[in-house]
Amino acid sequence: MKRKYWALLLGLAIAIGLTNYPGDGLWQSSVFAQPDPPPAPPSETSLELMDIERLDAILQEQVDDISTQPGQWQFSINEISIIVLADPNANRMRIFSPVMDAAELTPEQIQKMMLANFHTALDARYAIANGSVVTTFIHPLSSLQERDLLSALNQVSSLAATFGTSYTSGELLFVPRGNGNNAPQIQESSQDDIQAQKLINNSTIAVR
Repeated sequence: MKRKYWALLLGLAIAIGLTNYPGDGLWQSSVFAQPDPPPAPPSETSLELMDIERLDAILQEQVDDISTQPGQWQFSINEISIIVLADPNANRMRIFSPVMDAAELTPEQIQKMMLANFHTALDARYAIANGSVVTTFIHPLSSLQERDLLSALNQVSSLAATFGTSYTSGELLFVPRGNGNNAPQIQESSQDDIQAQKLINNSTIAVR
């Protein structure tokens, strides 16, 4: 009888959520034990901090024919010119690739760039700088991880290569849940465009 009583009481407690009651006494007993707290997020010490020396080492390992000067690296990915800038004093880094003269942009191209920045560019972006259309990725220097750096290089080069066609970073298309039918159709990719994306994603900048 006593066992049946406790089984009934435990069932009621679970049903009305008493196992999460923050008080003390009966609710803190072994019968009504609190659930284990969620694991703490990884601390910053578990991340490998980025600095100029480490950034240079990664780029030198991954890229051929690289031109360097303090805080600046220039190279190509499948004939797409890439420039990387880093300033440890400001704790910022930037990757960018020139695309075309901004004065030659059409209203349709501007609209497609803005749509791409929301749907298909992912972490990289189209922007205008010093009178030129560029593709770019901007991030704090110290918290940048190697995998994110290599992905960003692929995305920036892919956005430059697919300007005028699919305007895509070559990564996944992010569409919020429930909006699958509302994603804009910027332009269907041609076979050449699809092949260009594959080449970029399989280039010497390989995400590991």
